[in-house]
Amino acid sequence: MRRGKIRFDGRRSRVAFTSLLSVAVLAAVSCTACTAHAIPPPTLTISPANGSRGVMPGADIVVAAKHGKLRHVAVATTAGPVRGSLAANGRWRSAEPLATGTSYTVTATAIGANQKKVTTSTTFQTFTPRRTFQATITAVGTNQNISSGISTGQYGVGIPITIMFSRPITNKAAVE
Repeated sequence: MRRGKIRFDGRRSRVAFTSLLSVAVLAAVSCTACTAHAIPPPTLTISPANGSRGVMPGADIVVAAKHGKLRHVAVATTAGPVRGSLAANGRWRSAEPLATGTSYTVTATAIGANQKKVTTSTTFQTFTPRRTFQATITAVGTNQNISSGISTGQYGVGIPITIMFSRPITNKAAVE
């Protein structure tokens, strides 16, 4: 044997190759097992946030899932359920305006990639105005044909309409 050179026979090469291959396979299997445990459970985000007070009636209720898909959303009030729909981006959004001075309860369920199911409930309260008024659309000063069209919600160019309020309005710009 000469110095500086290592000589392998065929059997030692096969043993070394088999050992190296076994270590690589074990490493790959253990990495796959680690990845399976690293899948986070689904989380739900509900807006308005739990416990919110004074939420404006123009706000939407929005429910989204992270690391999972929404499976069910229910929104309840004392007046009944609130309708909504699931968008293509996976978010649920309420379909109707919120009522003033109302308590809402939102319950949502999501299922994660690991088939883990998560359910969350939140409650919030909408703004309660100190004073309110009612508005009625009338056709004061118009003929009967025009008045009947207004009562069915049909309006056209040049039809005079009048809005009558249940009390005097002091801040007219806010009402407009």
